Amino acid sequence: MIVGQILRASVLLSPFKRQLGCGFTSPTQTLDPISTSIYNELRMSSSESTDSDAGIIALNVKMVVKPEHKESLLKVLEADAKGSRNTEPGCLQFLVGTDVDDPNTLFLHEQYKSQADFDVHGATPHLQAVFDFLKDHDPLIEPMVGQIYKCHHDPVKIDNSQFSAFCLNVEACVKPELRDDFIELMTSHQQNSKAEPLCRQFDWGVSVEDPNSFHMHEEYKGKQGFDAHERSQHFAKFIQFIEEKQPCTKPPVVQFYNTLPF
Repeated sequence: MIVGQILRASVLLSPFKRQLGCGFTSPTQTLDPISTSIYNELRMSSSESTDSDAGIIALNVKMVVKPEHKESLLKVLEADAKGSRNTEPGCLQFLVGTDVDDPNTLFLHEQYKSQADFDVHGATPHLQAVFDFLKDHDPLIEPMVGQIYKCHHDPVKIDNSQFSAFCLNVEACVKPELRDDFIELMTSHQQNSKAEPLCRQFDWGVSVEDPNSFHMHEEYKGKQGFDAHERSQHFAKFIQFIEEKQPCTKPPVVQFYNTLPF
């Protein structure tokens, strides 16, 4: 979670607006909906990272789909998710969800054990089927956007696919001089959040392109789980740090969505 004003979003009955839809800035890249070329560029970016700790490769994707193509696209994405989880030993997680306000905005979150495992995924027929569908049907209102980052946790298989969770994907760009302080804060905040009874997952990592760009993926047992997270002491400590240190170089991007149980 990042800034309290952003987290208390429209879905949370707040006067503040979510930072959604109006542009993922660098290091986010736009994914070409008619080919795999930009996807391959994302893979190359992750493989060329200078981070000495290889880390888990995580990917967040946003798609805004034309209503008449939504169900067909979801079937292709479901096949991709199941194919990745069931046939790729290096795939740790693959989930699909819909925006809490706009049912035609889809989000994907994926994790792979290593760069090599991510490369394997890039050559699979179930992923190629997604790109073939995008090319043949032109189902998107705007180009996909994707973020790749390296996570800092043990490579454990995460299967949250059989239930719906309340999720967040977050991007925060931090001032270089506050980077170490932010990492220390995130490490503590992750540990405390994962101890919450209604928190299913809390992972974070650093962009493969920008060491000062951080990404988070959080999952809770319904919105009530997120509400409990907001009431926690460690969340209050996190907000205090944000308000006092002002570490972000631009408003964080927060995406709220519910996962689909497949």
